[in-house]
Amino acid sequence: MNASPEKNTDFNSKEGMEDALEHLEAKLKDVLDPLYSDLRSLHFRLLELEENSKQ
Repeated sequence: MNASPEKNTDFNSKEGMEDALEHLEAKLKDVLDPLYSDLRSLHFRLLELEENSKQ
């Protein structure tokens, strides 16, 4: 696991663990936010297509 070299990554300390978790949270947010947005767009597009197919 590579947190951030400039941060305290000593997992024996509470601060080191908190820094690593904050770093991981930011990385996950960077990846998951666009995916969630794309998923929502696809969901609404599918609902629209389903509604159009019923007409």
